Amino acid sequence: MTRDRGPATRARSARWTPRTPDALRTRRYAPRFGACRDRGPATRARSARWTPQAPDALRTRRYAPRFGACRDRGSVSVEIAILAPAFLMLIVLAAVAGRTAIAQNAVDLAAHEAARTASLARTAAAAETDGEAAANATLDAQGLDCGDSLEVAVDTSGFGAELGEPATVTATVSCTVSFADLVMPGVPGAKTVVATYVSPLDRYRSRA
Repeated sequence: MTRDRGPATRARSARWTPRTPDALRTRRYAPRFGACRDRGPATRARSARWTPQAPDALRTRRYAPRFGACRDRGSVSVEIAILAPAFLMLIVLAAVAGRTAIAQNAVDLAAHEAARTASLARTAAAAETDGEAAANATLDAQGLDCGDSLEVAVDTSGFGAELGEPATVTATVSCTVSFADLVMPGVPGAKTVVATYVSPLDRYRSRA
């Protein structure tokens, strides 16, 4: 049994009509009130100027270089052109300093061995021969090739001293290091390294 709810209820019931599922779905997802209303001249002007873009256009715009990027490429090239010679000169100078240090170390060791070996000899002639041989062997072991520039001088004047008097043997080794393969303005073509070492003689051992 349906109860009569009054004139207002009867009026709404008279206006109501059943809706199909499509009509309900359309109404459910319809835009809210005011979603498409006119928002003024500025909004209409922007809408008139806007044009849809294709995906390729969007991708090109997204990955386009920033303003001034092309100008940065030119400045980087200029910086490289200025710094490259200085960097190359630094590398060459480091190579020269390294070779000189290695050669100086080898010559110092050769002079030490030459003087020590010469001080163990019995005669002055044997001291000179043994000292030169020791210097050459030491340089070969160190891998330093002096070529014709190698000079080994053994001072045997101490062999003339009387027994009981202090005496020494002095060995001097000179070698010229070549930098011919390092072609760079301002770099010398060669450098001569010299080392001297003094070794004492046994004052109570017979010598001639």
